[in-house]
Amino acid sequence: MLVTPGAGGMSFRDRPVYFTRDKVIIHLPLVDCNLFEGRLYINLRLSIAQNEADLCGERIGVVLDSKVKHGTVVSGKIPFGYRINEEKRLEVVPQDAAIILDAFEHYRSTVSVRATAAYIRQTYGLNWDNIRCRRNLCQTLYIGHYESNGRVNPNFCPPIVPRDLYDDVQKLLSNNTKENPCPQHYSRRTCDHKKQIRETAVEEWLFTFLGDELEKQ
Repeated sequence: MLVTPGAGGMSFRDRPVYFTRDKVIIHLPLVDCNLFEGRLYINLRLSIAQNEADLCGERIGVVLDSKVKHGTVVSGKIPFGYRINEEKRLEVVPQDAAIILDAFEHYRSTVSVRATAAYIRQTYGLNWDNIRCRRNLCQTLYIGHYESNGRVNPNFCPPIVPRDLYDDVQKLLSNNTKENPCPQHYSRRTCDHKKQIRETAVEEWLFTFLGDELEKQ
């Protein structure tokens, strides 16, 4: 975008300004930077530009603070189970919220992200992989809590998941990500995991080979 200079004298704000994707280009008259006056001129211009950028950033920050405080949606990306209403706030989609609640309940009973993701795919036909499933299980908006970039609102939107259920799932997720030592490497030298093996690796092995082992019995 090009801002055309105004009539008369050309001030800093009247200079042609080009906005690109990642920078702003301001056309200034030719200045000899070898001279003190030239360096002073450039430094003054840059200081003014930096000040205007800082002021703009502060204004944006104030707007975002106000949006979060009043429960207004900050971005267009929202979690599954919600939609944006006419007031630009999140509201619950009942049929989708029931799926989220079922996912939390299923994980609490199985303590398996993989099994929960498979259950959601088979039961509801949603394309949930393990990463998306875990991300949804960790989503704080499901208890109405917003927290991002230092902005917090514990009552940002209507909750979908009861707080006690959410806390239980977070505790189980935390415990399930711990790495456990594998004694087979040290005792029998039959394991490639020299120090530790993640529970997800054990879970993947069980899903892959357990069926074949049971058929052999």
